[in-house]
Amino acid sequence: YEIPGATVINYWSPAPPVTVKAAKDVPWIAVVTPLDSKAPKGVLGIVLLQSYAPNGTKATVSWDGAKAFIDQRTRQRVGTGGNAVVDLPGKYATRLLWAVSDTSVKLPAQGK
Repeated sequence: YEIPGATVINYWSPAPPVTVKAAKDVPWIAVVTPLDSKAPKGVLGIVLLQSYAPNGTKATVSWDGAKAFIDQRTRQRVGTGGNAVVDLPGKYATRLLWAVSDTSVKLPAQGK
């Protein structure tokens, strides 16, 4: 969280802008991007999902103001209309998603 001005939101925070619904236990943490960050315009922040399901599960993620999510690993758009249904396959799966308010946002290649 070394980004000046970033806001960290935990799943137990009161009235978070992020909602995660899952059949199994899927805690999450989100980081809201500050307006003056180096992130591309239209990026609201990131959400990290951590499944503790022994055989995998699915989660539905929503973020106030988001129009889509982008998967950190694949750089593919996930979901539309502010909701994303994501697979958390296998035991103890992890997913990192970027919430975007503009569906034309392109994230730089990893490591750039």
